[in-house]
Amino acid sequence: MRLGYFDQKLGGLDDDRSLVDEIRSVRGDLSPDAVRSYLARFRFFGDDVFRVVRGLSGGERNRLSLAKMMLRPANLLALDEPTNHLDIPAREVLERALRAYEGTLLVVSHDRFFLDEVCTRLVVLEGGGRVMLETGNYSDWRHRRAAAKTTAPPPPQAAQVKTKASAAARDAQKARDSARAKLERRLAQLEEKIAAVERDLDGVRARLAQGHGGDWVKLHALVEEERKLADKLRSLMGEWEKVGEELAAG
Repeated sequence: MRLGYFDQKLGGLDDDRSLVDEIRSVRGDLSPDAVRSYLARFRFFGDDVFRVVRGLSGGERNRLSLAKMMLRPANLLALDEPTNHLDIPAREVLERALRAYEGTLLVVSHDRFFLDEVCTRLVVLEGGGRVMLETGNYSDWRHRRAAAKTTAPPPPQAAQVKTKASAAARDAQKARDSARAKLERRLAQLEEKIAAVERDLDGVRARLAQGHGGDWVKLHALVEEERKLADKLRSLMGEWEKVGEELAAG
């Protein structure tokens, strides 16, 4: 077994090296052009490759660490919070790379969208020291858990006790049903908005990919539009996740 490890503290980077030197510390056989081409896959373009590690942002350091790790031959990748500090385009690059990876992934992450994209099994740690292996991604497990809660039989002692439902209990149930219906409507609205923003974002990125023909004003406007749409999408997804959790807890 050959292990590749991604440390969320990014301890494997040398602050005094350039990005090119960091990559060539792993693959010294690569030409400068090959290194530039490889770094472009991790969204380092142009003169970015000559920057010094010390001056990189958290997200940039994260991307560089992932680029180094994926150059080393490994059939097991252990990833500790790999999406920390990454924006949405960088996460998509990482997700595509990991989906194409033929080895085994062991991932620890709080990013549920990322888990849905790359995981096929979950190790679920529950109270009392219980550990369960679940097939599917995070959403699959969450849906099964919610379904189990709604269909679980009552405890034997509860089943044996027959009481009349009081008016207060009926009112409480009515209030819970109303609140749940409101959450379901909000979830549907958020999904529609997310789909619309994703379409707009895809359109902007397609225009960016076509080149700017020397029109730097146009390029700046497109980049700014992409940033705003990405921020909006991130906000909507955060709310969508929160509403989903409230429904699942329901």
